[in-house]
Amino acid sequence: MLSAEGAQATTAVDGRQALQYLRTQPGAFDVILMDVQMPVMDGISATRAIRTELGLNHVAIIALTAGVLPLQRQQARDAGCNDFIPKPVDREQLVLALARFVATPNTE
Repeated sequence: MLSAEGAQATTAVDGRQALQYLRTQPGAFDVILMDVQMPVMDGISATRAIRTELGLNHVAIIALTAGVLPLQRQQARDAGCNDFIPKPVDREQLVLALARFVATPNTE
């Protein structure tokens, strides 16, 4: 889906692997699409670690999850997510969110 829009993507199998990629290549990513429900380290924990341990506040993080309750959205925001897209992911919604964060640097 992303390559059709001209984007390059790196896939992590869990939050721990995502953190490892970010530790070794901290400036390589413009946006992180964070699956909230992953094995080993979930997306909320990984997002908190990205913001606090790695200090990567300039990278936008978009939470992807089947959970759409207001509490789940708030948990994602509290962890440091900039946006929230429910699953199944709507291509147009994803492309618009990516364009917004790639075009405008994250200042949060």
